[in-house]
Amino acid sequence: MATGYHPFPVRLKGTGTFRPLSPVVCVKLAEGVAPCDRLQQRIRDEAGPLVRPLQFPYHPHVTVAHGISEEGMDRAFEELAGYEAAWTCRSFALYEQGADLVWRKLYDYEFGGGHPTRAVPAQGGSPVDAPTAAPSA
Repeated sequence: MATGYHPFPVRLKGTGTFRPLSPVVCVKLAEGVAPCDRLQQRIRDEAGPLVRPLQFPYHPHVTVAHGISEEGMDRAFEELAGYEAAWTCRSFALYEQGADLVWRKLYDYEFGGGHPTRAVPAQGGSPVDAPTAAPSA
């Protein structure tokens, strides 16, 4: 899947929130929304590796606070309101959530490349089992 995509610019700017529907404060994408949307559509379509309906409409973002106190959410929203960052997105990654609710990166998929690369060596005591084969992307 990553072979059909090319690097694209991403720019973050300012904060957003999904409250009251979801207890999330995020940094918003000011650039790169369309390529992210195309990629997620392809991953989730009938021919993609992750066919499933979304619980909420897709909005690319970077979560900075989730499920914490309202005061903490408000603080994150206010303190990161002026945040900006920019880079070229050259890949996407597969994460798995462990029984301890921690998300761990398993593989990176570089745009234009055909093979996933192992992101992090298996960590002793990790509740996430090391997969025997990398899923194709």
